Amino acid sequence: MSLTSAIPESVKDDLLWINEHGKSHPVWWIETVLGMRLYQKQRDLVDAILHNDRIACKGGHGTGKGWCMSAIACWWVLCIGGYFIAIRSPYQMLLDSWWADTQKLIEGSMFPGFPLNDRWLIGRKNGVICINTDKPTNVPGLHEKNIMIMADEAPGIPDEIFNVLEGAQANRRKGGLNAKLIMLGQPIPNGGYFQKAFSDSSFTCLTFSCYDSPNVTGEMDMPGLVSKDWIQERLEKWGPNDPQFKVRVQGEFPEAGAEDRICPDAILRIAQLGEPHIPEVCPEDLRQMTAQGADIAGAGGNMNISVIIRAGKIINVAEKYGAVECPEVAEWLQRRHEEYNCAITGVDVTGLGWGVAGELKARGIAVIGVNFAASPNNKVRYADMRTELYATCIDDMRYGSLKMPEGVTPREVFDDFAAHTYKITGSGIQLLPKDQIKKKLHGRSPDYSDATVIARKAHRSIRVRDPRTFAKEQLKVAIEKYRGRLAYAGRF
Repeated sequence: MSLTSAIPESVKDDLLWINEHGKSHPVWWIETVLGMRLYQKQRDLVDAILHNDRIACKGGHGTGKGWCMSAIACWWVLCIGGYFIAIRSPYQMLLDSWWADTQKLIEGSMFPGFPLNDRWLIGRKNGVICINTDKPTNVPGLHEKNIMIMADEAPGIPDEIFNVLEGAQANRRKGGLNAKLIMLGQPIPNGGYFQKAFSDSSFTCLTFSCYDSPNVTGEMDMPGLVSKDWIQERLEKWGPNDPQFKVRVQGEFPEAGAEDRICPDAILRIAQLGEPHIPEVCPEDLRQMTAQGADIAGAGGNMNISVIIRAGKIINVAEKYGAVECPEVAEWLQRRHEEYNCAITGVDVTGLGWGVAGELKARGIAVIGVNFAASPNNKVRYADMRTELYATCIDDMRYGSLKMPEGVTPREVFDDFAAHTYKITGSGIQLLPKDQIKKKLHGRSPDYSDATVIARKAHRSIRVRDPRTFAKEQLKVAIEKYRGRLAYAGRF
């Protein structure tokens, strides 16, 4: 017999009885009163909240966590009685997303009171309130018997906010009051309060994977949640080992030991061993093509770094200290270009490198400019070009097409790659700013890894060219070098 059929006919319309019964049966109340269908993971979340005070729930995109919390907010206010406090950073996103959905639910259910721009109050001590995390002291000032705090997109909320909230809630629990903290969010590995909760035994932890979606398992059809097609599209775009796939689809923190590092130690070890794998489709004459990558020193005392890659393997790394004049750096790079018979030299043109690249071209050197600040080619996966170049370079290490022999490659190259960390934004993966990387390298700029990434980009540009196109470009360079640009233009 279902709980619905167990309600006596004489009291079916008695909301007092229904809400009293709903205190200990929240799933039943949500499905009966709100008419919402909950799938298994949502029912697990509701039950966990009923029996525990501290909940951390991570999950992939479109798994229905926030929608479920809208229902829980209504249950808490009408059945338990008290305040449901909602926070998120930025605050406007809370109002535009979760609160907008909750307003529609309240208005469609004909509940007492009227939801305002940031709250829904029933009497003096019951209601839902959205609080700006810039003013966390608003929460400790509430002294009602029952208070539930929901932190939506918890990885984006500063730790100091949680410290204030948790302190207030802990004091209320000591006084015998009902104080709950529910944290929701994608498992973004920023080392913050939310991530730490999953190794804290005082938290009850849940995971909503996109594979748990009822549209995927076949449990039921729920419009708005992720589908098999959506997962397959992300699998094809990102691949199963991509951090974004682990976070946004599997609902898991990236691989153990890597945390927020874009290049784990395991990949650096792979890059040091064996010979590179060059695809068979690459013509034999292109396999041995050599490329140079150069990171140009700025005014801050960094070094000019040159990395030479031949057939997918670093064969030489050199450095030239200090910020010197463009012609002097260009002459140094030209000597190395010719010494190692390079087909092309890649130069970081973001800053002073623009002048160096121009000087090299004037000397007849084939140059490819690399602008770390440019827009990425893959705008779905990466937030900027710097991140895309690093990620694709690391993919080459992972799959064996780029090798960095330990005896040839300076320790600084490995240290630089290991120091790079990332965050996951709405625009995709994004490396943290150089200033933060420098702190991990004791003030040194990651010039060695930058030069390696540029060299890899230059080397890949050789390998993907059609041999005829490449021959024409080489002919152009030769003519420009020995007879001048006007000769190639056909004016002589």
